This record gives sequence, structure tokens and C-alpha cells, in this order.
Amino acid sequence: MLMGTKGRSKAIGKCHLKMGISYKQDFEEAYQFSSEDYYQAYRQFLQYTYMKSKTSRSIADIYGSLSLKDHRILQMFAEAHRISKLSQAFVNVICLLEMQNEGGYHELGEGNLHVALDNLRMTWATMQIGQKNFLDRMPLTDIEISNYRKVAAKYIEKKSDTLTELEELFPPTVDGLDLIRSKLSTIVQLLSLDLWHQECKAKKEISEKITNKLHEDASLWIDKELEDIDETNLEIKDKIIPEIERYINLVDTVTSHCTVLPALRQFYNGLSVNYYRLVSFAMERKISTKCLKIMEKMNKYKKRYNNFSVNIMLASRQTLRLYFSLRKLHSVIRDNISRRELFRLNVFHYQEWFEVSMVYWLQTFRSECIQRMEKALEIDKDVVVVTNLVKYSHSSVDVLSCFSCVIDEWRKIDFRDPDCALLGVTKITDIICDGARLYAEKIHSILERNCYYDDKLNAEFDVNDRLCITLNNIEHVRMYLSGLSSLLAWDNIIMMISTRYCNDAIGHQAQGTLQRLVDLSNEEILIKSAKLLKQICEKMKGDIERYMEIFTKKEPKKVSQQPEYYDKMKTHLRAITYFFQRTGLEEQKLYNMLHDDFKTRLDDNSKRSEELMRLYYNQLATDVVTPTESYGHLAFKVAYMEETRGNVTVYVTVLRGNNLPGLDASGYSDPYVEVSLQPQRMFGFTRSQKTHVVKQTLNPVFNVTFQFPNVSKECLDKLGTCILFSVFDHDTIGRDDFAGEIIVHMSTILKIGIDKSMDRMPAMIMPLKRPKRPVDGPYVILAQRDWDKDAKKFINDRSRFIDHQPKPLHRYSFTGKGFFSNLFANLTN
Repeated sequence: MLMGTKGRSKAIGKCHLKMGISYKQDFEEAYQFSSEDYYQAYRQFLQYTYMKSKTSRSIADIYGSLSLKDHRILQMFAEAHRISKLSQAFVNVICLLEMQNEGGYHELGEGNLHVALDNLRMTWATMQIGQKNFLDRMPLTDIEISNYRKVAAKYIEKKSDTLTELEELFPPTVDGLDLIRSKLSTIVQLLSLDLWHQECKAKKEISEKITNKLHEDASLWIDKELEDIDETNLEIKDKIIPEIERYINLVDTVTSHCTVLPALRQFYNGLSVNYYRLVSFAMERKISTKCLKIMEKMNKYKKRYNNFSVNIMLASRQTLRLYFSLRKLHSVIRDNISRRELFRLNVFHYQEWFEVSMVYWLQTFRSECIQRMEKALEIDKDVVVVTNLVKYSHSSVDVLSCFSCVIDEWRKIDFRDPDCALLGVTKITDIICDGARLYAEKIHSILERNCYYDDKLNAEFDVNDRLCITLNNIEHVRMYLSGLSSLLAWDNIIMMISTRYCNDAIGHQAQGTLQRLVDLSNEEILIKSAKLLKQICEKMKGDIERYMEIFTKKEPKKVSQQPEYYDKMKTHLRAITYFFQRTGLEEQKLYNMLHDDFKTRLDDNSKRSEELMRLYYNQLATDVVTPTESYGHLAFKVAYMEETRGNVTVYVTVLRGNNLPGLDASGYSDPYVEVSLQPQRMFGFTRSQKTHVVKQTLNPVFNVTFQFPNVSKECLDKLGTCILFSVFDHDTIGRDDFAGEIIVHMSTILKIGIDKSMDRMPAMIMPLKRPKRPVDGPYVILAQRDWDKDAKKFINDRSRFIDHQPKPLHRYSFTGKGFFSNLFANLTN
């Protein structure tokens, strides 16, 4: 509000005020009303509102059940007499329950009761956490709790009488669950409040009635489904086949009904009903009884048609499907009940019902393996390339895939009985061994039929890629047998059978039986392969002799080849070695000194130039032979400091030399030290560094520190990487004379911290050595590589040290001879 020019007020906005009217009461003199008085007042208001609004409007508004005016009056009354909000919420629920129990207000009051219960639960939670006033957090009185229990129990008892009007509780459906929730949700809310005795009669009665109703509905449903299975067309002679098909579908349906749905379990838990335990027991008893009858019929069917493989295979597939369905049902039901009740399950013994069928399953596995093997050999055209030299055809891959399928099926079956498990593993092992043996025999027959080899001397024989692949197939299948012990878990079966009979000898006997099956099959397959390979080798003798010329030349031309050439030579050597090994050549004649020397030369020549350089430096650095002549010593320090991105900086401090060789006419030298990282091919951006020249001395002092930054940390640990110290005598005219060198492994360098310096690192003193020209090894191979520029540069650099090693000159003495006489004496030495 502002004043105008003429003194009048002028409104320029609005202000909304919310005011509450109350009164102050002296609690010491006035009478203090209790929650019981609030209850009487609330009930009077509620009855009046219900009578007035019974046909005119819906009561379930935001105020619970009263009009705005009535609600405010009661609120002021409660605040004035310090009645907690929790007590108010309880009074609301109690009054609404009483109205529902009296009848006549069901349609009007049911919705209000839901609202009041939600308000009570929320108030209970907020009063315990959010309120600071102790009176607001004050717990309920015993009278309030007693009234609540009495009224709620009567309401639950009244509602339980209407349970017979409910729809079927089983099988559960979405619409049915929504309907049951709408009718029983109030009871669930009442029972969820933690205000009941442990042995509440009303809670127990409603739980028993719902349990009986659920058990009755589940039993009726399963009985009807089992009756439908028995209603088979009378025109079908063997009724068991369609009967078991429908029974498998029923077992799968029961499994889905016994699988826990969190929403359904939570709803029934609120009614103190263990839904899935009850349904599981009701279902499994009758499912188990029916299964025993069906398996009895199926065993009779298999005996009747024992000589007809098609019928046996069909029956085996059906019983195996039933087995897996029962296995899944058993797993689901086992999770729905406690461990103490497992003995009550009839389905717990389901594996015993299929012990007879297991024999037919194994027979079916054998038949299917043979059929698949024959089909694979008929259409065997494609080739699976493993390496450049080893190839398989799809027939061997299909056969091994068939073996894997059989093992996977057996793992899924997973018999717990040790005797049945041992029988099954023995049969599976025998099936796979027979399959591998049969595969080799069929390939052998195909080769004979196609005239790949013949006993006649002049018979035509074509050794081609297809034949080699065929031989690889046999070996590929045979090698699978060596892994059967782990694939079929022999150790577990042997431990189970030994534990059952408390006798380790029985387990060892079982293991011996299994191993003999594999060994016999291996032996038979190897005999057939050896026979075939021997004849092939006889026919290939001429070709082998031609290919051997490359290895047996008396004066081979020394031509350096690329490393790939020697890799190929190594492959040929392995092939020829394997060939002679399979033809029966003794190992002493095959793996002799010439073979080992030739293999070593091939290995060295197949290495890259950088690797050869590192091998050369590694040989020099690890040479611990004491030199025959002393060339002095050199003191130095080496360390490295880590940088970023995986790089390091190498620090080298050249300290001093001692007793260096005198290479000048005066008997002294002008020494300096050249430091480099080798091989240079690995450190291409790092140049060598030199110290200053110290004139006319054999004990120079340098004290010079060099840095080699940006060195990859990986290079420190590689074999042969080193620091090369080369000591020279400086000459003004001509080439500097080589005095000696020291090679230090980079793997021996110490790490230096950021807070340290080279002054605190330990020094090293090593003798100078002069390298000799090697007669074999990496240096010779590098010298032959005219096609490699790096190798040629390496040889030229090393020749500088190897070919130019002047002899030391002793310092002249003044013992009566003149300077020139001493000089010429030293020159003539």
C-alpha cells in the first residue's frame, strides 16, 4: 500500500494470510481429555457423517471420512489436549473398523478404511524418525493396542467367512490376483502391523482358511489335468507315447507354477501363508505317483520293442525329456521348502525311476554317434585349416562335436547314485572309444576302396593333400581320447564309489577298467595308422630323397638368406624328423650331434638382426674369462630415473681410469672415453657421448656425467641391451688408437630417486677388455647379411675395435740411454 499525492492510499498488490484460531488452556486447573474422549468424539462425528452422506456422496476424500469442518474441530481438540498424531490415526482406524463390523456401511467405509490404514502406517514411521517433541513420539497405550486387536480381529473374522466366495486361488492369473488383492488387501494391511500376539487367533484362522482354500484349489486343478492325460484316443495301440508327451507338458507347467514370483509370494506372506511350499507339496505328490505309473508302462514298451531301434530311440528321447523336466521341477521345489522337509518329497528320488531307462539312453547315444559319423564321412569335402601344415576335414570335427554332445548330455543327467554314475561313465567311455575306433576303420575301408594303397608293387599310388588330411583326421580323433578322464570326471566317480563301499581297491579297479578301454582303443587306432603310414612312406621314398638334396649338398653355396627362409627350413626339418620317427628310425640315430648342430644353426639364422646384436653383446658382457694381458681399469657410475610415458633417463658418470695402456711413443696416452647405448638399432635417437681428453697420463681423472633421455623402460630388461664404455688414445694425426672396452648390462642399472643425485650412487670398477673376432655365432651371421644395412654398419663399427688393437708401449726409463734410443727400442718391440 502506498500513499498517493492527495494523501489517499492506493492498493498496488495483494497479500494472502492464513490464520488459525485456538485458545490457551491452563493444564493445571482444566480437565485434561484423553484419547478415549477423542475416540468418543470421532465416533459421533463419523456416525453423523455416514448417516448424512450414505446416499448422497462418496466419503473417501482427502480428509479420510469427515467433512472439512468436522476435521478441523477434531484437530483442534486433539492439539488442545495433546493427543499424538499416532493416537489420532489409531482412533480413525478403530472407528472405521467398528463401523464395518456393525454393517450397513460397507460400500461407504471400505475405501475410507484403506486411506486410514495408509495414513496410520505413514504416521507410525514419521513419528519415530522426524518429530523432535517427545509427546509426538510417545508410544501407544495398552488400551489403544487392546482396542485395535479386538476390533481388527472381529473384522478379520467377518471377512474370513466370505472366503468361500473368492475365485479359485490356483492356478494364479493376473486378473484373479487383482481380484483377490482387492478383497483381502485390508486384511493384509491389518496383519502387517506389528501389534499382534504371536498366537493370534484371528490371524491363525484366516491363515488356515486361505491355506485350505489354496490346497483344495491346487488339488482340484492337478487332478483335472491328470485326468485329461488319461483320456487317450482308444484307436491308438501304444497309448504311452502320446501320454508321456502330455505328461511332460504338465510337468513343465507345474514347474512354472512352482517358480517363485516375488509379488505373489509377498502378498501371501502378508497373510502368513507360505504359498509356494503349500503348492509344491500339493503338486509333487500327485506328479510323482503319476510318473511312477508312466515309467512302468514305458519300461514295458521298451521291452516289447527292444529289437526295433527306431522305437527305442523315440522312447529314449521321450524319457530323457521327462527326466530333465522332473530334474528342473525337483530343483524348483527344493528351493521352496526347508532342508528338514526334503525327506517328505517323493520327487527327491526321481533318479531311481530312470535307472532302467539309462541303459536305453546310452544305447541311443551309441546309435546316434554311428549315424552322425557315417553321414559326416559321406559328405566330407571341406577342410579346416589349423596351421600351414596341419589340416583337418569336417568329418573329424563333426565326430568330435558328436562326442562332446554325448558328454554334455551325460553331465546334465548327473546321476547321484555312485553305482549308476560309474555304469554311465563306463558306457560313455566305451561309446567314445568305439566311435574313434570305428572312425579309423571306416577311413581305412574308404582308402582301400579308392585304391589309395595296395599290396602290389606296381600298383598306382597317389600321395596328395587329401590323403594327408585323412591321416590327420585319424590322429585328431585319437588325441581326443586322452582327455576323457577330465571330461568325464573319473576322479569324482572313483571317489564316490570308494566312499560308498569304504574300499579304495574298488575305486582303483574301476579306474583301471576305464583306462584299459582308452588304452585298447589307442592301440588299435595306432596299429591301423602305422600300417597305413608305413606304406605311404614306402611310396614317398623317392620324393623324400629329392627334397633331402637341399640338406645334403656337400659344398653348399654360402649365400645369406632372409630369416623367413630359415623359418621355412625349420618347418621342413620338423616334417622330415617326424617322417623318419614314424617310420621307426631309432632316436639315437635321429637326434644325434649333427641334427642338434644343424637345428641350432637354423635357429640362429632365423633370428632378426637386432636380436643377433643383443645376443652378441650379451656374450661379451657375460664373458668372465680373465684377460691374459691387463689393459687397466675404469671407474664409473650408472643409474636411471623414471620419466613419464614409460620412459627413463640413463645417467652415466665416468670417474677415472687406472693403469691404462700407454699407446704413445712416450709410454703415456691421451685417453678419453666414449659412452654409447647398444645395440644402436634399438636406441636410434640416442647418440654416443665422449669425455674430454686428458693429456699424457695413464691414470686420467674425468668426473663427467652424461644423460641419455627418452629411453624406453622396456629396453632395460631386454637381454643384451648394454652400456658400452670405449676407451681411446687421442692422436692428432691419424685414427685414434683403441685401448679397450667395458660392457655393462642395462638390467643391472640401479634406480635413482628424484631426491638423490649421482654423487650418492655407488661406483663400479671394471677391467678393460679387447674383443676377439668370433668364428661362429651371432657375429658371423651378421657379417654374412649383405642385404641388411644395419648389420653392415654394426660389423663396420665392431671391426674398428677388433682389427685395430695397438700393443701398449712401456714408458721409457732414463737408465743411461737417450730419448731416441728408447723410442726406437719401443718401436722395434
